[in-house]
Amino acid sequence: MPDIDIKRGYEVLPDNNVRFGIRITNNTDDAISDVEIILDYTESLFDLEGGKVQKLGNIPPTIPRTAKYLLKPLGCVHKENIEATILYRDHKWEKHVVTMRPKEVHCVCPFLKEKTITQNEFYDLSNAGHSVEAGLNFQGVNVEQLTSFMTQICRNRLYKVDEYSIEGGKILYLAGESIGEKAYYLLTAFIKENEGLMQVMLRAVSDKPHGLNGFLNEIVDNLRHVVSTVQSAREIGVIKKEQVINIIDSVVQRTTFAGVEGSTSVNIKDSVVQRTEIKGDEKKKISEEERLRKEREKQGRIAREREELNPQKKKDGFSFKKFFAVALVLGVLLLGYWVLEPGATDGPETLESSPLPTLAPTVSPTPTITPAVIRAQPTVSISSETAIYSIIAQPVKNLPNGYELLGTYPDFSEYDSNYENIINSSEGIYKDQNYKDVYLDVLEFDTESNAINFIEEYKSRNKPVTNEDIFSTITINGQSVTRMETYTISKGTQEPRYSFFWNDNNYVYIVKSNSNLENSALDLATAVATSPIL
Repeated sequence: MPDIDIKRGYEVLPDNNVRFGIRITNNTDDAISDVEIILDYTESLFDLEGGKVQKLGNIPPTIPRTAKYLLKPLGCVHKENIEATILYRDHKWEKHVVTMRPKEVHCVCPFLKEKTITQNEFYDLSNAGHSVEAGLNFQGVNVEQLTSFMTQICRNRLYKVDEYSIEGGKILYLAGESIGEKAYYLLTAFIKENEGLMQVMLRAVSDKPHGLNGFLNEIVDNLRHVVSTVQSAREIGVIKKEQVINIIDSVVQRTTFAGVEGSTSVNIKDSVVQRTEIKGDEKKKISEEERLRKEREKQGRIAREREELNPQKKKDGFSFKKFFAVALVLGVLLLGYWVLEPGATDGPETLESSPLPTLAPTVSPTPTITPAVIRAQPTVSISSETAIYSIIAQPVKNLPNGYELLGTYPDFSEYDSNYENIINSSEGIYKDQNYKDVYLDVLEFDTESNAINFIEEYKSRNKPVTNEDIFSTITINGQSVTRMETYTISKGTQEPRYSFFWNDNNYVYIVKSNSNLENSALDLATAVATSPIL
């Protein structure tokens, strides 16, 4: 056995950086001293955060110590060896130099082309490969916009296998393969509105783990960039079409109007021009000032018109007085009558003018759009309430402690396209006490015999090519239930996944979980078998 044991490994972080670790274990009966590790890497491919040399000091017997390095790839890295040299002194103060066995590092952003596959092939490949997940939150965009963004980002690289709507959201299945290597890359995008936030959950699957993180990180970065660009464009804004602003004898602001559409014509005469910026929330102030100016112009125009009428009114009054005197004399001489009311003059004329149209710029409020910070593996709640779509979409009674119903998909189509005797179906999504997703699929068949045949065919479809026995039979509340145990790769580690399924007359129940703990699915299956929802 060597005096020291050297283990090395690495992981690709969400930002595509590489965390490289070297662990030293002292296998001797005495402490070793002045332990140093000198990293050897290709500087044209990586930037190193910190120094190459890390000092671990003294290491007692059987105690491990780890040196960690953070490497930033300058491009795609494939089959690149990272080496190191370890220096230490033994209990006799003799110096030792040990060369670490090279570790091959992969950090690839694969070049992809579309891979045309069926929905069933997508499901099969999704269950067989390595997987990573990521989540994002956005504000100010809707489901349709995010769906369009995802489609544009993946165009010519990923083939759209399927797209279907759920309550308040959408699910996209996309598939591609790397050029040259022929490795497949699958992407499941779940877009859902939850309490004002647009949540996007992405799950990437591939048969080659070295390019998986680069593939998902590139999708995440592209989506964030597109949403950010759209937000910036909305903040700039334009002015509505065919809008004319006449400004005369006033101080004019050379204005940028935010949050409105179209174009405008601005006519400026005898004015002082200033440059400023007007936001959408100042539109009321602008409209009020324009209204007051128009009102003042109208009052001035009416006053001028009245002044022009005064000479004619004075002339009319003088002629009337002459006529009145002559009439008075003739009346006294000829008739002897006294005209008590010789006439009446009309009061001053009031000219009423129709209100002039006020053409003021209409400015819409500028929307505020704030991109949310990416979260790893978010919880995407489908609904805060239980929606009853059909008899088989009813929630489970007496849920186990810590379980929560997130929502129900009616007419769930995962099985419908493969089994023609299904007349109704649904899927309920639950969270267990460890916040893992648990799914309950309920299928209604036309006859009980077809439900039994489905169980056997479902087992046949999920039987591994190695003919390994993954099925067993258990009893829950007198009900015979099939237990299925499969394995998947999660973060480089093989983990079990459990499913339970059985039929009750012409109904089939399938309970499965994303957890590696059997009770996650078993507890919900027990609740369903004990208190059937139908």
